[in-house]
Amino acid sequence: MAGYGHWHANLDTSSGAMMGMGSMLGMSCTTTFHGTTTGLQPGETHTLIALPVDNGHAPLTPAAEDKVDVRIG
Repeated sequence: MAGYGHWHANLDTSSGAMMGMGSMLGMSCTTTFHGTTTGLQPGETHTLIALPVDNGHAPLTPAAEDKVDVRIG
């Protein structure tokens, strides 16, 4: 999203203060994101949520997100 912003990766929720900042795994300005499953237990299922944001970290208008469920192996 060069020139427009970047995206945040959240785990399980994008609700609450600052779009679920407490559940943020990290952010990226590229098409690649490296995260960790440290602290997650094998057999658990979690939702990975991608949230595009502007250069000031505010959600785009209209807000958008995409998500995928992942099972920890």
